[in-house]
Amino acid sequence: MKSTYRTYASRYKQPGFRRVTVGAADPVNIGLNRANSILYGVALAVTSALGLSPALGIIHQGTSSAFLYDLADVYKTTVTIPAAFEATTYPHPERQIGQLVRTRLHDQRVLPNMLTLTQQLLAGAVDDLAPDSDLLLDDRGYVPGLMNWALA
Repeated sequence: MKSTYRTYASRYKQPGFRRVTVGAADPVNIGLNRANSILYGVALAVTSALGLSPALGIIHQGTSSAFLYDLADVYKTTVTIPAAFEATTYPHPERQIGQLVRTRLHDQRVLPNMLTLTQQLLAGAVDDLAPDSDLLLDDRGYVPGLMNWALA
C-alpha cells in the first residue's frame, strides 16, 4: 500500500503525503477516509447478502469488521486511492469524492465481483464438508444442510 500511496502522491503532486486515518485534515486523507467508508459499506452489503459475519476475518482479526476490511483491501488500489487523489484536482474535493468512488464501483463492477470473490474464498471450506456434517433443524427434525430447500 505504501508504494501505491507514493505513486499517487507523486502523480498528483502531494509531496510528503502520509496516511492519517484519525483526525485527518488534508484533502487526500479526508477523501481516503470517506472513500474507504463507502467501500466498507459495499463489503457489508456482500456479507449481509450471504449471511456472513463481518467479524469473520481472514487477514484482519480482532475487530467486528475484520472481513469487511479484508474485502475492501482488494479494491482500495483501484477504487479509493485513485479517487481520493483525483478528487484533489477539483475545486471542492470533499464534494467530488463520492461521485468518483461511485463511478469506479460501477465501472469495475465491484459489488458483483466482491460477491463472487467471497463465494470463491469460502467454497473450499464448504466443499470439504462431509454430506452429513451440516444439519439443519426444521419441523420434521434434522435435515441435511448445504442444499436449497426452496427447490426441494
